Order: sequence, then C-alpha cells, then structure tokens
Amino acid sequence: MRVSNFWVVLFFFLTGISSARLEAANDFQSWQWLSLHLYQTNGFKAHIYADNRIADNVRHEKLYLLGPRVHYRVSEPVSVGLGYLFMNIHDLSQHVWRKEHRVENEFNFHFTLNERLDFHQRNRFEWRWRESRDQPSSRMRSRFQLRYKTNFGRLKSVYSNNEFFWDFESDDYSENRAIPVGLQFELTPNLDWNLFYMIQSIHSANARSWKSNHIVGTHLNYRF
Repeated sequence: MRVSNFWVVLFFFLTGISSARLEAANDFQSWQWLSLHLYQTNGFKAHIYADNRIADNVRHEKLYLLGPRVHYRVSEPVSVGLGYLFMNIHDLSQHVWRKEHRVENEFNFHFTLNERLDFHQRNRFEWRWRESRDQPSSRMRSRFQLRYKTNFGRLKSVYSNNEFFWDFESDDYSENRAIPVGLQFELTPNLDWNLFYMIQSIHSANARSWKSNHIVGTHLNYRF
C-alpha cells in the first residue's frame, strides 16, 4: 500500500497540535519500560511487561508495575490482546503508596503503508481495581502511531505517536500522551532499546484544567 506525503505530514501535524495545546510542563519525569518476550509464533506472542516511573523532577519514585500480556493475530491487519498488571502508585502529595490491579483487553490494527512506513492503531480497554476506591472503574485508550524503518547503523526505526484516554467513571477525556519522537536501536539480534520524549497531559474534571509533564523514557525489549 502506497501512502502520500500528505497523510504523513497530517499525522505529525495533528500530533504536534495535541502537544502544543498543552500548558507548560508542571513536572519533569523519567520512565523506564521493560518487555521480556517469552514466546512468539506467526500468530501468537506472550511477554512480561514492567514499568518504573520517577517524578517530582526526577527526585521521587512515582509508580512501578508488572504483569503478563498475550496477543493473537486474527488476520493480517487485526490483532487482539489480553493482559493483567499489578501496580503500586505513590501519592506524592500524601506520601502514601496505593495498590492497583488492572485487567486489559486490546483490539488493534496494523498496516504496512510501504516498505519503510508502518501505521499501528491500538485500542485498549482497562478495568481498574484501586485500593483507594470502593468500586472498580474503567477507561478506554486509543493510540495512533507511525513508525519509519531506517538503514542507519544500529538505529532501526523512528516513530511518533499520540494516545487519548477516556475515563468512563468521570465521563471525561482524562489524559493525553504524545510522543513527538522516539528512536529504536538494535543492540543485538535479540535486544532492542528505545529512547523517547513524551508530553503527558492530565485533565482535572473538577478544576476544568490541564497540567502537563515532560518525560524522557526508555524501553528495553528482549526476545528469548
């Protein structure tokens, strides 16, 4: 499938608009992601995902999580997924840690636009059981991503994405995560390392305002 330069420019323009509308950064954070790919066939794959986040201008631990995920390719452009995550979240304002259990369902699309350019659209529905809440809650998140494969040394690809969050409990567009640029490096045939810059924007329904955080993150992928 061929794609015109117009659609590529439009995607990056929309990603930039979503980032530009946000207020100045309230915090600088560091996020570290880890994916251990345990098993993979042509249609099925299973991995363990871990996430560690340091906030408050990279001074205090904010969150860590861990859990398994599986994905199955239904057809060439369509895949489905299921996952579970255990989370421990640090409320920095009250200096208390709270646990969360999360179950995830995914319905995703992947298209190869040309020999170098891929488009991926991920739709994830989350059920969340939070220690501080009496009732479980749910939210939907949709991510749109373009990835351009390179042929420049260990730099394997360059990508950009934007993810929208809808919280059903508050019936609100509650969060946006924009990655204007991410770099994927192939360190070994089994090991990839990603470096990205993210703008995370969180909407307070009560205050009717947005706050944003600037994040430098890494994502390590190892395939057994």
